[in-house]
Amino acid sequence: MTTEKKVARRKLSLLELAADLGNVSKACRVMGYSRQQFYEIRRNFQTYGADGLLDKIAGARPPHPNRVAEAVEQAILDHGLAHPCHGVLRVANELALHGIQVSSTGVRGVWSRHGLLSRHNRLLRLEKASAERTAQLSDEQLTLISRKSPLAEAIRYALSRWQGLNRFLDDGRVETDSNVVERAIRPIAPGRKNHLFAGSDGGGQHWAVLASLIATCKLNDVDPNAYLADVLAKIVARHPVSRIDELLPFAYVKPKTSRLHAA
Repeated sequence: MTTEKKVARRKLSLLELAADLGNVSKACRVMGYSRQQFYEIRRNFQTYGADGLLDKIAGARPPHPNRVAEAVEQAILDHGLAHPCHGVLRVANELALHGIQVSSTGVRGVWSRHGLLSRHNRLLRLEKASAERTAQLSDEQLTLISRKSPLAEAIRYALSRWQGLNRFLDDGRVETDSNVVERAIRPIAPGRKNHLFAGSDGGGQHWAVLASLIATCKLNDVDPNAYLADVLAKIVARHPVSRIDELLPFAYVKPKTSRLHAA
């Protein structure tokens, strides 16, 4: 006799004992069942007969009544990828404009199942999707559009500077744009009239070298005045040319304070 049949036989014994004693509570205490279980067993027996006493194996559950259709769920995910900062109510309203009816609770449920409840997680999903995309620009695309169109000019500009545009992917020290450099050279703008009196082209180039060193010092949190004074002193003291890289601002090591006046 299988386990299921043993359980069914025990349930049948419970029903028979309750009928013989005429007392449901006492039969439940003897057989180890609760009154709620007794009435459920009796109802299944009266409805399905002996098959109702067998424990049914849990099968695949139907979709949750609050779960949206697959097409609506995909539309919510696509909108969240395109606009990760939109809230649940705005997403529902935006989708309604495109004929997709879904409540804000439904949007929240989709985000919860995919781990996208927080804006941070949705932005991370966008970042991951953007990293997986690859830009394919070629000269063949230029033949499909007008050569004088703004799009053609943008493609030609990108192709001619493609290596430089991708440089920040290989070197973490390189910024993704020139904003930092532009802010660094902004103080030079008020002195443009003075730069006209550099004396010669060579003087202008030397001026530009000093300005670059000062801007690099600021980027690396190095005092330009102390840096130039120390570096010039080392050059006068015949610093080896083979180790000139040690004097660059981003590799500069501040000199230790002297202890001659220590007690």
